[in-house]
Amino acid sequence: MALAKRLALVREPRTYEVIGYDAGDHIDSIERVLAKHKAHYLAFVDYEGLGGFPWPNMERLLRHRGDLFITFIPNIGRVLARDWEGDREAIAQLVGEDVAFNATTQDDLFTGYLENIRRIRPNSLDIRIQSGGSYHYILIFCAGQKRVPGWFDALKTLKSKIETFDGLDVKEALDRVEGHQATLGGPPDAP
Repeated sequence: MALAKRLALVREPRTYEVIGYDAGDHIDSIERVLAKHKAHYLAFVDYEGLGGFPWPNMERLLRHRGDLFITFIPNIGRVLARDWEGDREAIAQLVGEDVAFNATTQDDLFTGYLENIRRIRPNSLDIRIQSGGSYHYILIFCAGQKRVPGWFDALKTLKSKIETFDGLDVKEALDRVEGHQATLGGPPDAP
């Protein structure tokens, strides 16, 4: 509902459609809508623990015309490390059976997942976001299949900058945006 409200502010009503149901359960319906309208999609996949958009559906979506932004949480590797054999089936739903059953480390899960994406979408870029501690997540941008979009080069430049930041850099930038400090790197303004 929030996405529909935001889009209504910037787009004409008949130029988009927000599909308001769980994409993991309704990939057939989504594919019908995409085919019917010969649509180009913009999709966001944000995994939550061991729940999220299953790999078989991801594979189907990647074969359609559109751009996809994925938040990949390496925590699934830590979950898998707790009970490598017991959690492997759940992990396989997210990253694919070939990846889950051949992985021997947490990094293997991400590397295999990204390789599977790139088999379908070679124009994919991953950006590692650091917290400043041991936690991090990875943004994966999957651009169109046939040609590289104009924004992709800018994204490559952004990647090289973002990957040098950590959680303290982000906090400092947010403080600046919110007016809590006069300059980046300077002391906070007095109240």
